[in-house]
Amino acid sequence: MLQQQLDELEAKEPGTRAGDAEALHDFRVATRRSRALLRPCSGVDELQREGILPMGASAPIDMAPAQFNFVGRQLVDVMESYDRVASFGVMVEDRSRGRLEGIGMAVWATGPALGDFESGAVATLTTPAISIVSGGLITIVGVGILRSFAPGFWRYDARHPTT
Repeated sequence: MLQQQLDELEAKEPGTRAGDAEALHDFRVATRRSRALLRPCSGVDELQREGILPMGASAPIDMAPAQFNFVGRQLVDVMESYDRVASFGVMVEDRSRGRLEGIGMAVWATGPALGDFESGAVATLTTPAISIVSGGLITIVGVGILRSFAPGFWRYDARHPTT
């Protein structure tokens, strides 16, 4: 649905720039529909107050070599399969950087290592299918356990960060 609105925006842009009133109207309608579809993602304002600014961009696939870590045939395959490329990231103010990097470090430093150990050990002792299912179940149980250690995290509301 969102892709339809983005395609509509792209299709109406030349007419809008040329001063075509009907194209401008259709462009504005597609803009409003896109906003309505993105409204569930409206936590951006709260993130900005915390010093975190999410960013995203869509570009022609010709930009893929600058964004992907592919070379040779793999890059060609990607470029032939898609007509646009999207890139997302965040800008973080210094006051929020330490907290954000700490969260990131907790994820990238422990998650993959624990997951690799669990999946390898269970697959060795049983089967790969059991390893996959048990990994998912362990993740769910782990989140439940972590929740009991950090009840304030579950009540946190970025709109009222001090309560």
